[in-house]
Amino acid sequence: MSAILTWLAGTRLGRWVIGLGAVLMAALALAGIAWRKGEKSGAAKGEAEAEKAKADAAEQRATETIAEQKAQQAAVQTASEVHDEIQKLPDAPAQQVATADPATAAGHLRDDGWVRDDAIDANGH
Repeated sequence: MSAILTWLAGTRLGRWVIGLGAVLMAALALAGIAWRKGEKSGAAKGEAEAEKAKADAAEQRATETIAEQKAQQAAVQTASEVHDEIQKLPDAPAQQVATADPATAAGHLRDDGWVRDDAIDANGH
């Protein structure tokens, strides 16, 4: 093998082949170094973007939680206000079923010949 390299280095064409091979190897080595460096900086950039995305998602969840709490608080306050207004209303007077108007809820409970609406089937019985 060394005899072939010695003969190749001794010819003009051989020197060109060896020179071009050395230049090509150096270019490939530089390209590999640049690629590795870019890969590392790209990974760091990707990690930074991932951390930013996590922070944004956490902020969004916090905002949604606050909005849900405010909505729940408003619903509780509204329910309390409605309950207070209902308590202010007067109680309905007592009504006997036997003397109740048939159009009222108590009138639907009468059983003295009056037929309840929900007791009628599809055939009218």
